[in-house]
Amino acid sequence: MGVTFLACKEKELPVGETVRVSLDALTREHLLRHHRLDPTSERFFQPFRSPTSWVKNNYASTGLQAVNTQTFANVFLHERGRAEWGFADDYVRRIRYRLRTLRHGLMPLAAIAIWTGKDKEWRKSTTLDTLVQEFLSRYNITRRERQELFARKPIPKDSEPLLQQRPPDQRSIAYSIALPPDADEPEGTLTAIQMQGVGPADELRLELGDRLTVVAGDNGLGKSFLLDVAWWAATGRWAGLPATPFSLAAAEEARIEYELRTDLGTSSCRSHFYHSTQSWVQQNFHPHVPGLYVYARLDGSFSIADDQRERLEDAGSLDLTPGQIWDGQAKQMEGFIRDSVRWQTSNEEAFALLEEVLNCLSPSDLGALKLGEPRRRHGDPRPIPVIRHPYGDVPVLYASAGVRRALALAYVISWTWLEHRWAAEFLEFAPARRMVLIVDEVEAHLHPFWQRTILPAILMIEKILGDDLQLQILVSTHSPIVLASLEASFSNTSDVLYHFDLQGTEVELESLAFHKHGDISAWLTSRAMGLPSARPQEAENAIQRAMELQSSRRPVRSDVEAATEELLRVLPGDDHFWRRWTFFARQAGVDL
Repeated sequence: MGVTFLACKEKELPVGETVRVSLDALTREHLLRHHRLDPTSERFFQPFRSPTSWVKNNYASTGLQAVNTQTFANVFLHERGRAEWGFADDYVRRIRYRLRTLRHGLMPLAAIAIWTGKDKEWRKSTTLDTLVQEFLSRYNITRRERQELFARKPIPKDSEPLLQQRPPDQRSIAYSIALPPDADEPEGTLTAIQMQGVGPADELRLELGDRLTVVAGDNGLGKSFLLDVAWWAATGRWAGLPATPFSLAAAEEARIEYELRTDLGTSSCRSHFYHSTQSWVQQNFHPHVPGLYVYARLDGSFSIADDQRERLEDAGSLDLTPGQIWDGQAKQMEGFIRDSVRWQTSNEEAFALLEEVLNCLSPSDLGALKLGEPRRRHGDPRPIPVIRHPYGDVPVLYASAGVRRALALAYVISWTWLEHRWAAEFLEFAPARRMVLIVDEVEAHLHPFWQRTILPAILMIEKILGDDLQLQILVSTHSPIVLASLEASFSNTSDVLYHFDLQGTEVELESLAFHKHGDISAWLTSRAMGLPSARPQEAENAIQRAMELQSSRRPVRSDVEAATEELLRVLPGDDHFWRRWTFFARQAGVDL
């Protein structure tokens, strides 16, 4: 009904007599015009009820031919082996009877009109009735055929408008239903998150940068929570506890919406929270977006997702504790201690990658972090990796928290990429071209020397992993040094800066324009950090009280003397506030 019948009607196949025609060629032409949605695939997409959504390139002469010559054989006038076809006199009754015996419904008129008209340019004034009439005329549908073979199923009133300004991405729509077996899955990245009724803020929206997204703000306002939601939106699973509304009333309104961009375009997905099952349920579908994802959490744990390795049922998705990062997890990961030694002694390529990533992440004061000769320690049969410092070699088990975090991050990124490449080679698919890295409190455990270099270093990792790899990074931070470190590399076209702010009792997420502030103390007082001044709290309070005295009409000398003593206690002698205070104090009769 969706292919052969329409192709024959458009060709004006006669009734009660035959004409010479190749039905296979006729149906293939129809398939090429309406069902070739993916130029990279040899398959035809068909939206009808069927065991498969994508049929082979030779479908017209194989599966469809069997339907024409067997299932609906009595509909046609045709002799086996001859290229002559026509409709039987009572073909409408026979089609209707066969549809009933096969338990198929009638063809939905509006839907098939939209399907066959999707490639045509339409006027803005086009209505659904106009579209249907065009379909009936184009395919020479008779009144009886319309009454007997087509259902008048209306389009819901709350559907999208009939016409869009730009043609819809048909390939993306088809991919949301099923992927052709011969086509590569489109890679994608997360582009936006919107939440309502869940988390500290009543409602917020985050538009992610193509390359870098930085989220700053005070403790407890939702930075880590936002990163958890981003991980769930990108991978479909929670790294830790699922997000839940704080009350039953909030649960009724709670929703999370997110947008994903692939090579085929942008798709959105909406999820609502169901209190009865304490779970998030998607309200609509979006194309499956394979990708490579790494989430470094503040407590030293990591989550990894590799959709390609999922095909091997080979731990494509992992949630690893800090201990497992170092000591491994059975049948999933050997861990840094075993892998780094194994790579150092028997896998030059893997060890070179680890050293290059580690060198990239190294701080400026300690110099390049390098692995020395492994050594045994008492009570442990394993060779233990050693870090070479300027003052001597230190087994990684005794390294500082900052060094261990850099080692873990370098190892997990290297391991994830190496395992992905191995799976790609084994399964014969191209390695991923996009990788998403999420890091919570990127400055954690790091000295200011290191905070000043860590984020620019992470931005360089994509060049180490591969020339064709695009790295999308989402980080949270409290550090003005981290923000200052971006002044030479921040791009207004691919990077974004956000700030969580507490306005009274409401938490807000605001997008900030990135400005260069130069001195790090200026970043402390910027909108991203929000401090009134870069001074200690006591000094700030003392200056505030002194300024209140300066604004009074008749300052009392004793009050000025007390304020001066307090300023002498908390301010250094070269603080620029002394210039204005000395003049004021002398006018009040107080000499310094």
